[in-house]
Amino acid sequence: MEVVSVELTDFRNYEQQTIGFQPGLNLVVGLNGQGKTNLLEAIHALSVMGSHRAGQSAALVRHGQERALVRADGFSRSRPVHLDLEVKRSGGMRMLINKVPLERTRDAGTALATILFSPEDLALTKGGPEERRRFLDQIAVRLRPLAGQQRHEFERVLRQRNGVLKAAHSSATALATLDTWDEQLVRTGAAVVQARLDVLARLRPTAEKRHAEVAGSDRVPGFAYLAGWAPEIPDYESIPGLLEAAIKSSRSKDVERGVTTSGPHRDDLEIMLAGVEARTFASQGEQRSLALSLRLAERDLVAEARGEDPILLLDDVFSELDDTRREKLAELVFSSGQTVATATATAGIPLDAGRVIAVDGGRVTRDA
Repeated sequence: MEVVSVELTDFRNYEQQTIGFQPGLNLVVGLNGQGKTNLLEAIHALSVMGSHRAGQSAALVRHGQERALVRADGFSRSRPVHLDLEVKRSGGMRMLINKVPLERTRDAGTALATILFSPEDLALTKGGPEERRRFLDQIAVRLRPLAGQQRHEFERVLRQRNGVLKAAHSSATALATLDTWDEQLVRTGAAVVQARLDVLARLRPTAEKRHAEVAGSDRVPGFAYLAGWAPEIPDYESIPGLLEAAIKSSRSKDVERGVTTSGPHRDDLEIMLAGVEARTFASQGEQRSLALSLRLAERDLVAEARGEDPILLLDDVFSELDDTRREKLAELVFSSGQTVATATATAGIPLDAGRVIAVDGGRVTRDA
């Protein structure tokens, strides 16, 4: 998989710019705040129809404009592909793949797959459970698009049940419908949990291998799925029964608080290092290595599922690593297909770039 050129129109701080890329490593250099991350964000948006750092699409549109456009030419499964993404300030995105409108957001990655590692990914090891749940759910969609539909259905049922719980204080009719919503919550929630466990089973050995390569350490990471509604999940078949029992047990508390207190929306991915919780006891460097290992493991799973390497996007990663980890990452980049990486300067990057792109104020000042 490869992107050959990207054209940006009114995207972030880019007014009008076309940037070419080569196979291998493409290094985007420039001072902070000049648009390096914006370029990676645009490429990633073509893969996920969203932003890794903007909650609303309006943030992606250049000030004073009503829409932003991202166009790209590349190759997917050895076939030419052309992508058009429109981002509206008023909200929403629209994508065309080879001039054909994309009907479902979850299908965006079928044409172009990217794996992005950014400073925000440290939240995988330092942040709250929501970040790690989202990580598992996103991989599940990449490996099996139906998982996205199942997750959206669970979220819809959860919102409906919470609405019923809020109304139950003053409405006997609402309370009488809880059995129906409980059944739907069990059905949709079990599908979400099974997808997460399937991802984790495939992710665990790969992440352990990548961590050994990146960190150069014999401290073995550990990963476990934590479900507050089930101390242990012995197999997939037991999930609906365990979830049903937990929801029934917490019903009185749910009615009292007006919210669903037990279920997959509160689960977590526990990350350990040498037997202790990484979030609390690992150093910042170790936490960064663990987060990078998880992203590289995601890359490996996507590559296996697609039969080709996804595009690796590295946002200012090399500067955050020590010399040993920097060298290890460079070795992995060398064998990982096309990579687009940002840095404030070429110095300290232990790998020759096929193309160096200098960015200043949303303009490419050098492309060599």
